Amino acid sequence: MDYQNDKLGMTKWKDGIKVYVGETLSGKLTFKNLTTMRNSYEGHYSYDKDVVGNWNATAMGVYYCGYIDGNNLIVHYVGRATSDEGIRGRLLQHLSEDKWQDVSHFGYSVCTTSREAEDFEASEILRLKPKYNMQGKSYGS
Repeated sequence: MDYQNDKLGMTKWKDGIKVYVGETLSGKLTFKNLTTMRNSYEGHYSYDKDVVGNWNATAMGVYYCGYIDGNNLIVHYVGRATSDEGIRGRLLQHLSEDKWQDVSHFGYSVCTTSREAEDFEASEILRLKPKYNMQGKSYGS
């Protein structure tokens, strides 16, 4: 899932699908004016036990945790969920650890296979370089 940026801020997938992602702040993606992606972004939702706990979903995919600046999610962590409990289960695990005091919101992209989620997570971490993803862990180049 490679990207190329043109002068208008459009991100082009090599297969021709485009999505406008807006500007970046300090190297962090700002989700803004999203249109079409292979993995459509859903969000932003409040990152708390009530919201996540009451969410009736076991979707597998990639999730983004961060905070809102205007209408934009400033991403601090990108993760993947492929177990039976899905994105909801992984978010509840993170919430039980209570270690990201500056994370207030999340969003996600559903994937159809574990391999797709793994590849998409790796490409998003490489692209976004979120501060809470483990430094030194290899995500490709």
